[in-house]
Amino acid sequence: MLRYAKVKFYQRGIVLIAVLLFLSIFSLLGLYAIENSVRQTKITREDLGRYIMRESAEYLLRQVALALPQAMPTCLITVMPASEIAKQPLQWWKIKGCGGNFRSFQYYYVTEFIGTDTCAYMNPAVSENKAITVADYYRITLFVSREEIGEKIFLQSVVVRPNSVTMPCEASSHFVVTGSQSFRELTAGY
Repeated sequence: MLRYAKVKFYQRGIVLIAVLLFLSIFSLLGLYAIENSVRQTKITREDLGRYIMRESAEYLLRQVALALPQAMPTCLITVMPASEIAKQPLQWWKIKGCGGNFRSFQYYYVTEFIGTDTCAYMNPAVSENKAITVADYYRITLFVSREEIGEKIFLQSVVVRPNSVTMPCEASSHFVVTGSQSFRELTAGY
């Protein structure tokens, strides 16, 4: 009988160890699942922050581009290659650019005069008599940053603005739409 009791006690000990081992494994799997869920939530939050930042940057660029045909351009700089603009430090943007805050984002923009088209007409109704208008082309570069996530976005748009000065047309006239002509995102040079 004593031998039977020893075997039963030994079997109970193995069952207890097996149950504790399985509980440990399930606990570790649960902790892994929680950690993975937290990591995925963090990644999703960062992606959402980037998406909101990009949408805000596009909105800001559209607003600046819409204001340009009605008013004289502000924050004019000499023409620079886009890659050089994207490499400029924050201090340069603070000195040369116009800026502000939108939502939780800091933004700056600069405007470059890139040329004149003397053979443009901007109203399709007057295209028969070719009422020529001088079209000025400007490039707007917008820099948006969000320090807490370390994100930066550079967007550019070319905008056409009518000029009241008349100049002789040396080539054939053509129709030009006032406002934004192109849009692109620059790769940050850092």
